[in-house]
Amino acid sequence: MNVSKVFLLVMFLFGYSNISFAQSASLEESVDINQFTTSAESEIFFFDSEGSICFIDFANFNVNINAVSIYDPAGKQLLSEEVWDLPVNSIYEVDTSNYKTGTYTLVLNTYKGNIRKDISIK
Repeated sequence: MNVSKVFLLVMFLFGYSNISFAQSASLEESVDINQFTTSAESEIFFFDSEGSICFIDFANFNVNINAVSIYDPAGKQLLSEEVWDLPVNSIYEVDTSNYKTGTYTLVLNTYKGNIRKDISIK
């Protein structure tokens, strides 16, 4: 009976320790966009004709995007959405019609770091 308890304890501890060593995304680490795509930025990030919707083409990345965030010029987070469950060939739309004129920071979170892109709202 003691052998089975020890075995269960060892299995529990071994399984639990593997979870603690799992890979996690760094929220502060920025990476160069050119590491994850061979496309021009104009093919990845583009606006509609009125300039109110920003499109992000996930198909041009060779890394999965986990979340999309937008920060205003003061650094306040205006949008945060998890997108890890979207298909890798999605075109993600960000409605910027309610944002004031200025330069905003778009952040794409991946397991390899954050891709940052400044976008101008006119």
